[in-house]
Amino acid sequence: MNSRHNIAALLLTALMQLLAPLVAAEPVAWENLSESEQELLGRFRERWAELPGDKQQKLRDGAQRWQQMSPEDRQNAGREFRRWRQMSPEQRQKLRERYQRFRELTPEQQRRVRAARKRFQQMPPERRKELRRKWQQMSPEDRQRLRKNLRERQQKRQGARRT
Repeated sequence: MNSRHNIAALLLTALMQLLAPLVAAEPVAWENLSESEQELLGRFRERWAELPGDKQQKLRDGAQRWQQMSPEDRQNAGREFRRWRQMSPEQRQKLRERYQRFRELTPEQQRRVRAARKRFQQMPPERRKELRRKWQQMSPEDRQRLRKNLRERQQKRQGARRT
């Protein structure tokens, strides 16, 4: 009998954890936000009570992440946010799709993408501009061949490191 209760409790706990994201977050009164959260979220003050609890929680989580960022990270985030706001809806959708594809990669593939992006960002601006121009002028078939060649080179480098 005791083991049945343990199994039932375990199943109930697992079910609650699975359903937790589906349950709407409780609204938070503006007065219950910290002073720094209120300062960061000030533009939402007038309509805060009208926002759904899950939206309030996302904004609050964002404010907390912002507070934990270094000044350099904040500067980068601000720049990226301004860039996002200047994008057309089509550009934003394209970026969302790319991000979703990135999230579907394995952790190792994500690491390689991040490393390649970092190398690209560290190139002189003229070199980056030249590479972008060349990429834009390539046909889809040429791009695919280039990707294949780069993957093969990467695999050879990894094989050489293992031996």
